[in-house]
Amino acid sequence: AIIRGLYIFISAYLAFALMVLISPLFIPLILFRATFGYFEKWLRITMGFMLQPIFLFTYLAMLMAAYDVIVFTGPN
Repeated sequence: AIIRGLYIFISAYLAFALMVLISPLFIPLILFRATFGYFEKWLRITMGFMLQPIFLFTYLAMLMAAYDVIVFTGPN
């Protein structure tokens, strides 16, 4: 689970970096009504890549806490 989490974190980080690199192409699209949809989709994808590591580390923290309770500090 830790290695998969690391893989997801690195891929999300690289995808976010790519989205930032192409941002000069998408930010001016906000100016026109016909191209606003493209900007909105780009923004949603970028925000998704920003939030993905937050949810990932929250999941891993809860997983490790549950593992600690089950394995080490359980009723036995």
